[in-house]
Amino acid sequence: MLSKIQIDGYYPMVGSQLKGDKFDILIVKRDKTTPSKPSKYLLARFPDGSRHYISSLYTTTSSLDAGLFEIEYLGTRYNFQTQGGGISITKKG
Repeated sequence: MLSKIQIDGYYPMVGSQLKGDKFDILIVKRDKTTPSKPSKYLLARFPDGSRHYISSLYTTTSSLDAGLFEIEYLGTRYNFQTQGGGISITKKG
């Protein structure tokens, strides 16, 4: 099993991919959504091609205004915010 990966940081966006130093983050659209499963989720893709589920991408009350979303990775909540030509992921609280 993969140990917890460090997801905090800034990721330049190229298409629907966020480019990182050790792995890229893919923004994937779900085929079927439910009230508890939003339409998009995040996967880490490593250089060897393996993938690791990170989180669903949840809208917030300020999502439309500020490009701010929320994710939860292994019990820790993060802000996921558009910033310039990429995304900033920061731990909440």
